[in-house]
Amino acid sequence: MADTAVHLEQAVLPRVPIRHWICSLPWGLRSLLGYDRKLCSEVVSAFMAEVDRSLRWRAKRELGISSVASCHTGSVVAVQRTDSALRLNVHFHALVLDGVYVHADGDPRAPLEFRELDAPTHADVAQVAARTAARIESILKAHGRSLDPELGEQELPELCFDEPGLAACYAAAAQGIGVSGERAGKPLLRLVVPAELPERSRAADATDAPIAEVRGINLHAAQVIDGRDRRRVERLAKYITRPPIAQDRLERRQDGRLELIFKKVWRDGTRALVLEPHDLIARLVAAVPPPRFHMLRYFGVLSSHSSRRALVVPKPPVDAACHKPPPARGRSARAARREGRCAGRAEAVGVVAGARVRRRCRDVPTLLRPDEVGGGRHESRGHHAADCGARGRPRIESAAHGESPRPRARAIGDGVRGEVRRPKASLGRRCVAWAWRG
Repeated sequence: MADTAVHLEQAVLPRVPIRHWICSLPWGLRSLLGYDRKLCSEVVSAFMAEVDRSLRWRAKRELGISSVASCHTGSVVAVQRTDSALRLNVHFHALVLDGVYVHADGDPRAPLEFRELDAPTHADVAQVAARTAARIESILKAHGRSLDPELGEQELPELCFDEPGLAACYAAAAQGIGVSGERAGKPLLRLVVPAELPERSRAADATDAPIAEVRGINLHAAQVIDGRDRRRVERLAKYITRPPIAQDRLERRQDGRLELIFKKVWRDGTRALVLEPHDLIARLVAAVPPPRFHMLRYFGVLSSHSSRRALVVPKPPVDAACHKPPPARGRSARAARREGRCAGRAEAVGVVAGARVRRRCRDVPTLLRPDEVGGGRHESRGHHAADCGARGRPRIESAAHGESPRPRARAIGDGVRGEVRRPKASLGRRCVAWAWRG
């Protein structure tokens, strides 16, 4: 969470106004999106496509831009799978740049300029919600499902057939019921504050609040922050990428059950839930995303495939600790020590190899001198090339039979046994020379 938030603040989100969009889905879709990663990806893309369309048309209307194609938007979306009660509640948090990027004077070669837009009205958000619901309906029809919660639940047996245990955890987590103990199949026990809390005013009652709900698609876009306040940007990035549960809010009761304390008291006064250990495990299983599913997604100019990303994202701060002083001129003491160690190792290898050659060459009748090894390379020392073979291989004369056969020589490290081959490396020649001197 913290690493992702720092990355978003330092290397992704520019210093422009950022609006926080929240998209909640109908209850019938939450279990479906919990395990169907392809469907969840398409729903996220549909929601962000409508937000992008709304920003472009608002920019054309407010800024007088000739074409919506010249407006460029950017956003980062985090997929959350649970709510404060650890119920399976797939919803989206989007950090959307509250404006558009345009080229100066409409020239594509000109630098990008950010144009801030006014806050969206209730009608703008309602239009986004309606169009998002229509697009999700078409996506569900392509998958053989429907936006109706009752029809959506009929598709659950497909998961029950493949993974019955996982399907049971999804169903229990989405409905908020227990799986073991006295509350199995029933809602969990809630702890309610005894005192009556003053009823809070809901922002949805305001006619101009950027909040809307259409066919179960609930959108909330009331929060906006200044991108120059990097602390608030990082705090908001931590919020949208938070883990499903905080360890300090989970306590063990004396009876062995667990108590999950809420960060904020619910509207009906509920402050905590009482769970059995198996209930907690079932909800944590449902909180795990499917494999190969990206929980953080980038759109517009903030995406990796955008050619304008390098012109928009901030440059990460330079870490002074990563710079090292330039190396000293000339050969350093460390390099000298390293060369000395290498020379010592080579000398030790040569001595050992020479000793082996001396031991194995004691029974050889006659051995050519080191200057004869290698053919005509040492002809200047008085040895004619006729003493060697056609390819410059040395010969061995047998003192017992008086014959001069032409066996292939092998005189590297192993001495001569039946045949001697031409040395293939300078180290072998040095070994033979050391053996001859010995």
